[in-house]
Amino acid sequence: MRVLAFIICAALISASALVSISAQDTAASAQPKRGSIKFTAQVEINGKTEKLDRKRFYLVRGSRQQNAQLIKKIAATEPFSQDCYYANLRRNGSQVSDEFVCWLKNNDCESPYCREIKTSAEAEAVPEFAAAYRQSLREYKTPVLALKWLTTNLPANLRAGFYDQQKSVLRELVNLGRVSAQETTRAKKGTASVGEGFQSIMTDRLGNAYFLDIDVVPPENKKTETYLVTNLLPIVFGDTGYSWTCEVEVDPAKPQAPIVLKNEIGKKKCEVVTKKISAACSLPECQAKASKTTAAKTND
Repeated sequence: MRVLAFIICAALISASALVSISAQDTAASAQPKRGSIKFTAQVEINGKTEKLDRKRFYLVRGSRQQNAQLIKKIAATEPFSQDCYYANLRRNGSQVSDEFVCWLKNNDCESPYCREIKTSAEAEAVPEFAAAYRQSLREYKTPVLALKWLTTNLPANLRAGFYDQQKSVLRELVNLGRVSAQETTRAKKGTASVGEGFQSIMTDRLGNAYFLDIDVVPPENKKTETYLVTNLLPIVFGDTGYSWTCEVEVDPAKPQAPIVLKNEIGKKKCEVVTKKISAACSLPECQAKASKTTAAKTND
């Protein structure tokens, strides 16, 4: 009788261990694997390739079909350029100098916060900076501190107005992107732990960027998972706004071949919507890189 009880007990323990191992194997297999994407953003204008540097792009889980509402909203979003913003300020009576606009353009800046004004000579070359510098000098007494805190004495509409105007539109698109990614994620049953499927990254000076640590949970009979690469908010270059919505297959088993986002029309899985900027937004032309040259000479 004792032998029988021992045999039964051993069998139960063995069965329990097998169930535990099986559960662990199932959980391990359900854990998402990781992939990555490298891409370059550029536009072809009059036969010349222009890299889109320091531009933000987003990664959204799901195909173009699964993200149909997001894509519809992206396509309907009108481009709004710096020129439009400052042209509107001028029409509404605000004083915005050509020197200020050209400083932003020549330094590839969306706001005065993008880099520090290094010298008093550079500050004095732009009327808005000169006024803010003198005010800062009265407050902080020394030129070093006055330059450091110069932007705090710029008018709010020059300091961050362009960014603030875009922020509300971008927030809506980001929220819609997150919701779309989350809905696709929730549909993936049987996964033990899956991220929300939404990332953002900014391109470098050469227009390159990497999405890393991408959760990959392929559907049945497939080794890859589909993601959407998009810039959400139109990127304005010259007189045109560009919005990309491109499907990418992410394979955790091998590195993703680099992707190039171009302004090519008619691609089935990589659409780019282009829209012209209003002629009413045009501002005077700037001397190319004049501000950077001036700053470099002053610092030597």
